[in-house]
Amino acid sequence: MSGEFEDNVVVVTGGARGIGRACAEAFVAEGAHVALLDVAADLTRQTATDLSTNGTTCVAVECDVSTTSDVARAFAEVEERFGRLDVLVNNAGIGGAGRTDQLAEEAWDAVVDVILKGTFLCSQHAARKMIAQGSGAIVNVASMMGMTFFPNRAAYCSAKAGVLALTKVTANEWAPDGVRVNAVAPGYVMTAIMETAIAEGIHEPDRIEAWTPLARLGQPDEVAAAVRYLASDAAGFVTGHTLVIDGGFTSYGAWWPPTERRP
Repeated sequence: MSGEFEDNVVVVTGGARGIGRACAEAFVAEGAHVALLDVAADLTRQTATDLSTNGTTCVAVECDVSTTSDVARAFAEVEERFGRLDVLVNNAGIGGAGRTDQLAEEAWDAVVDVILKGTFLCSQHAARKMIAQGSGAIVNVASMMGMTFFPNRAAYCSAKAGVLALTKVTANEWAPDGVRVNAVAPGYVMTAIMETAIAEGIHEPDRIEAWTPLARLGQPDEVAAAVRYLASDAAGFVTGHTLVIDGGFTSYGAWWPPTERRP
């Protein structure tokens, strides 16, 4: 298999399913070797098996990105296996909802530790290798909720906003060393987690579609395509940027649903 990322080494956190798996698939399709870091050990191994094909290698590495020792061990495994690191996709995350005045400290810590601390720890370990190489690309999966601040999402919005800030700080800091850092900010995307939330009545797809100018939810492969672009040579002069992938949700801003507005 040949492609732009042939024989590159890519780490994807939260790579077992959803957007993470779609990102892994996109890089594998371009000939990259991919390490999936995830806490879901069995599912991650199955995903790695599914994606290892046509001369590419996809490996599963069990890792809790919020734990320093786990991250250090995981990146040491990648180093031992492949000897280099070209791309890091910081995708691991968990959700959480509830009124801020009733939010438990443990719930806050769980969300912030995985999303923000995990992005910091993995970026730090990846950057050390990339700086030594003189090249590398990091793409952080943030969220439109880090820009729009929904009610009852204090921990999630705060963590994703922190990821956006960390993206810009590290982009400025590591640019002289040949390391680019960018982010994507997805809107509502139809992942397995979203499907479960819809089934449980947490989200109403009709309402989401009504407030989205493109009148639909996104797909994981659409986010993966943006991640692939930001990691590619085509984005060689792009760093410190956040690409919003939300069907127009955050740019609309009117009080009526756009799909009901007919001039």
